[in-house]
This record gives sequence, structure tokens and C-alpha cells, in this order.
Amino acid sequence: MRRVLIAEDDAELAAELGEALRGEGCFVGTAGDGPRALERLRAEPWHVLLLDNKLPGLSGLELLARHREWFSAPAVFMITGSLDIDDRLEHMGLGPLVARVFTKPFDYQDLQRAVREAVG
Repeated sequence: MRRVLIAEDDAELAAELGEALRGEGCFVGTAGDGPRALERLRAEPWHVLLLDNKLPGLSGLELLARHREWFSAPAVFMITGSLDIDDRLEHMGLGPLVARVFTKPFDYQDLQRAVREAVG
């Protein structure tokens, strides 16, 4: 079973994403802030991380930058409302860690397809 961690502080969006991915047969976990996402990443194995950039406590970019050396999820999808995120990822050397950036609002079917393709 594909394990997907949704790190998103918007509870409604996290619930909608979780429902869509459970419909794909995924096990879904959630974290509403950066420290909780980090805790869950360290404690459990995940195939996919859906990572909001603007998490309370520790942003998505900070989480990736500080912990890239042990980061093992094969597919990271960044969720953001910012149009310049790709430039910031490249500037910080984090581009290779992120499989794809989804800019809000995005098509859930597109996200589901990306998760399927990432983990088979």
C-alpha cells in the first residue's frame, strides 16, 4: 500500500486531499505543522510527501533544507500558493528533492496521477 504523508496546515484542504488519495488505495497520514511533519517523517516510512511550503513552525523549504541528508521519501510534491517557488528551490539546491510543484489551486486528478506515477 502506498503511504502518503500530507503536511498541510489547511485542515479542509488536507481532508480533501486525503479523501482523494484514499480513493486511490493509499494510506494517508497528516501533519498540520512543520515540527509534526518532521516527527512523522522520522518515525514512519512514507512513499510520498505532499508538503505545503507555508507550514507553521517550520516551512516546507526549511524542512527540506535542514533535513535533506536523511530525507528518504522517493517522491516529494510541494504545494504552494507562490509562483516563484521553483526559483527558490533551485537557489537553495533543493530542486532535485522535489518531484513536482503544485500551485494552488490545482487539479486533484492531476495530483492523484502524479502520486500513482511516482510509486507505481
